Amino acid sequence: MNKTKKRILETTIRLFNRDGFANVSLPLIAKIVDISLGNLTYHFHKKEDLIESIYALFQEELAIITKDYKVLSDLGEMDRQLRDFYEFQQRFRFFY
Repeated sequence: MNKTKKRILETTIRLFNRDGFANVSLPLIAKIVDISLGNLTYHFHKKEDLIESIYALFQEELAIITKDYKVLSDLGEMDRQLRDFYEFQQRFRFFY
């Protein structure tokens, strides 16, 4: 993924978490990322394309944090897994 596309996705996640999906527009995203609306729509033609890319990122990150989940050997491991999942939920809280 190129640097501009990554900046767009990270900014959009922050805006969706702060303002909600319905309240964030493509012009607002372009303004916050400091790119033209045309540049934004070059990478993501519509808002639904953004949410699909964010959901793919959501699935990738979830797979990474859950790949090591197994039977808990001790409370320390349980605590680590719970903290990892809590941080993941906070990152994508607009989905919840």
